[in-house]
Amino acid sequence: MALSFTAVDSLHKFVLPAGLAVLFILVPSPVADPPLQVTVERFGAMMPQCREWTDACSVCLRDGEGAVHCSTPGIACLPGVPVCTDPATP
Repeated sequence: MALSFTAVDSLHKFVLPAGLAVLFILVPSPVADPPLQVTVERFGAMMPQCREWTDACSVCLRDGEGAVHCSTPGIACLPGVPVCTDPATP
């Protein structure tokens, strides 16, 4: 049985918008990159004048020879933004 022009026209009016709706649902939208978080290790490398710093989970210090030592964070700790707690005085 052949469809009449009005039936095909009605079918296009329904199927095309429904198909586009499914396409918009299935195509992922672009997501912005999360901001780069500075780790305590990277903070120490960026701030060589700082002798001690923390991100509220780990505490790091630079010894007399310049080597960096950091504590181990707790398993449930959510690190914050690192801050220098003991800047070197010239």
